[in-house]
Parts: sequence; C-alpha cells; structure tokens
Amino acid sequence: MELTKSKEGLLLLFSALVITSLDHVCGKPALKAVSMLTRHGDRSPLMTYPLDPYLNYSWPGGQGSLSPVDKVIILKFFLVIFLKTVQIGAQQLYHSGVIKSLRYSSLLNRSCHNKSCSIDTNNILVLSSSARRCISSATHFLDAFLKGTWSPDLIRIILQDEDEIIRPPGKPCSDYEYLYIRGPEWNTPEVIHIIDRQSPNGRKFLNILEENTGLTIKNTYDILALEDILLIQLDHGLELPAWVKSIYDKHLNPMALALFDLWSSSDYMKIRGGRLLNDIIERLQSYTEGSSNQNILLYSGHDTTIASLIHTLGVRKQTDIRPNYGAMLSLELYENIEVKNDLEIKIVYYQKHSDNDPIIIEIPHCKVPCPFKKFSMNMQTKLIKNYKESCIRS
Repeated sequence: MELTKSKEGLLLLFSALVITSLDHVCGKPALKAVSMLTRHGDRSPLMTYPLDPYLNYSWPGGQGSLSPVDKVIILKFFLVIFLKTVQIGAQQLYHSGVIKSLRYSSLLNRSCHNKSCSIDTNNILVLSSSARRCISSATHFLDAFLKGTWSPDLIRIILQDEDEIIRPPGKPCSDYEYLYIRGPEWNTPEVIHIIDRQSPNGRKFLNILEENTGLTIKNTYDILALEDILLIQLDHGLELPAWVKSIYDKHLNPMALALFDLWSSSDYMKIRGGRLLNDIIERLQSYTEGSSNQNILLYSGHDTTIASLIHTLGVRKQTDIRPNYGAMLSLELYENIEVKNDLEIKIVYYQKHSDNDPIIIEIPHCKVPCPFKKFSMNMQTKLIKNYKESCIRS
C-alpha cells in the first residue's frame, strides 16, 4: 500500500532520528554540516562551427540548455505510440537529489503537525551560476532533495558580472582572465608537450581541424570548444563526419582533456578556486561558531567550477580531469569523539549523478580523522580573501 506524503514525511523524520541516535550510542561520527558543489546536467552545445553538418539543428531550449530527448512511449498492447519529451539533464539532477537526500537527510529540519510534515529551509543556502542550465539543475535537485514544496527564492542567483566563485569568466579580473578566454598559451612547455603547433604533426593536425570546420584555430580554447561540440553531438547519437571519426578518440579527445586540465589549473582559475574555497570555509566556520544556522550549502555550477576547486584542494589525482554532468564534490563536517574541541572534515566526490557511493578523498597533510580547524589552517595559503586585489599582478 502506498504511503501518503504526510506518512512518508513522518517515516523519514523517524528514520533520521533513529539513525542519529544510533550514531551517538555507537560512537559513530554524526553528520553536522555539508557543502555540496554540483555540475549542471546534460546540456546542448554552447556554440557551433561554420561547416557543422548540424549548423541548423534545432536543440530544444537553445544552445547551452539542459538537454531534452524524445522518447518513444508505447501503451496498451502497442496500440498507442507517441513521443514524449524528457529533459535528460533535469532527470539527472533530480536523481542526484534523491541520492543526496538519503546521505544528508539528518540535516533537514522537518516539522510535523496534524499528520502533515514540512521542511524549514532556513538552514539551507543555495547559490547558483546565472547560467539557466545551472538554475534549472538546482531546481530539479531541490525538488528531490527536499521532497516537498519550497520557494524558488531559496535559490540565490549570482549575476555574472558580480560572480567571483561559480561562473567564469565572471567578475572582471583583467590581469588574468585572458587565461580563461584564450585557454593555455601555445608557447608554454606544458602545451607544447600536448600539441606543438610549429612541428609538422602539429601543423597537420590543426590544418585538418581548420579545413573541415571552417574555423581559424587562434588559441587552445578553440580546440576545447570544438571538442565540446563534437562530444555532445556524439553523446546525443548524431552521426559524425568521417574526418571526426578518424581523429576524435585517438587525438582530439585526449588533447582536449589535457588542455582542460591546464585550463582549470591556470592562475586565473586558482584565484576563483581559492575564492570559492574561502567562501565555503567561512560559511562552515560561521555555522560551527554559532553565528549562522546554515549547515546545508549547495553551489550549482560548471565543470570548471568543480575542477578549479579540486586543483585548489590539491586532490586532482583522486578525481576526474573533467567532471561529468551531475558530478558533485562535498565537504562534510562530523561530530567525532576522536576529534577534541573541533569537528571532523571529510571530502567526498560523486563522479556522476547516479553514484550511490562517493569516492572518499584523501585530504593532503591531514590524517583521518582530519580536524576542520587544521584543514582550514592548511588551506590558508590557497584561500583568496580579496578577489579584486588578487586580480592585479604584483
């Protein structure tokens, strides 16, 4: 027999209380706070190229939107067949919200009166990139995570020209943001190791790209942008030209991943990653010190947002180079009897939206259980307190 919403809410509340009580009785660490940074769901390409065979392809929602797909629905003994549009990106983040609600349900403030339960969202902070796909992803995540009615005002959207932490390029950072806009510089040893455009092989490869796309490859960002278009077309089952098939798996994709790794660890992204980590740590500290009641933090961002934070934390070798759709990096705080006068911090990484069990990240220079204060001290040299000053070359 199906549970009513009120009964389901009561059951979840009871389960959370039982689990929390058992943790205290058994001496297990008890979850006290979490900061979640998620990538948006599956999206359409951000742009196209002059000779793209899908130049006029109609992506539902337009460029850069969460990706819908038509699914065939067959009903009543195959007598009725019709197409139903389903947002894959939305489904991914909703699924992610269901999974995360199981891990973090003890932090939700539920109140039940007269057989009806509701969630008090005053302890939840949601910050989103101004990109529509990130706002929509946060919405679908919260629909599942909160399992009930909540106000859209809960999502605080950071305007791009004011954004120091989530959506690059955001707030102007004139001395460094060219590193993001153009990508890693051609003449650096790291890029030459990946592609030497002065070598015969390098020139041949770039000629193949330019002749078949109609693009002029001016910088490494052009390679990243092109590979992104082709990857999405491939993911969505579109037939790719023969020239793409001959170079994508062996050359273009590995090259793009290596360039993305450099791109997301550039001096510009170090500023943004350090600024984001500073924001997270300050908010968690405010909770532990009692000056804030917000112990659930959700940041809805991009692959570069997660990648820059991963580099800032110094844990890139434990994660993906380029985070998947719906990937999530969480910083969790626990009450642990082994940690005196402090909370324990754990970092976990969900490689994709459907992961039930995350990767436990080993925190550099901090043995388990890692005290939050020690972690914060270890990160001081990487934190960016003043974005404007950091954007001026010394």
